[in-house]
Amino acid sequence: MHVQIDFSQKHSRFMMTDRAMTKPIRGRQLSKRDLYDEEFFRTHFAKQEIESRLEFLLNRVNSLEELITKAKELNLTIDLKQKNVTFILKENNQKISLGHQKISDKKLYDVKFFQDYFKNKEVIASEGLENLQEQYHAFQEERDKDKVSTEEIEEAFKTFKKPLRHLRKNEIPFVNLKWNLQRTK
Repeated sequence: MHVQIDFSQKHSRFMMTDRAMTKPIRGRQLSKRDLYDEEFFRTHFAKQEIESRLEFLLNRVNSLEELITKAKELNLTIDLKQKNVTFILKENNQKISLGHQKISDKKLYDVKFFQDYFKNKEVIASEGLENLQEQYHAFQEERDKDKVSTEEIEEAFKTFKKPLRHLRKNEIPFVNLKWNLQRTK
């Protein structure tokens, strides 16, 4: 898939693979609801990282205090307020702060969630902070091994794209069959 994203201008520009592969498309033209600008991608990937780190840590801690200390070890600060939780992810000398409402559609990581979670959780043997980074990277590799690689996607796209180039304008591919559409005058 050939997509180039340029964030150097005020609006993001996308060079897409559709048809002639030359038409620049701005981020706001892709979707009426979401602007696909640099801020969107930054927060989207931060949400994924925060949720991944929480998923990793929740299985390895017994208390909220332990969660907060181990999260700091993974460059994630959990700031608890009365009802709300703010997550601050620090990576590459950048801080991204997100509220608990924006993290996940499946789980609401608010104060009540954490209180209920640790009240109902069985106590497990807790591990120290020493090799937490290595364990997290192993967790990510284990989770990502089921994902399709970029090379496989590009190869599948090339094999899909080849037969389409040889078709005439009014032929439509359907599985391995070609249907010829007749124009009626």
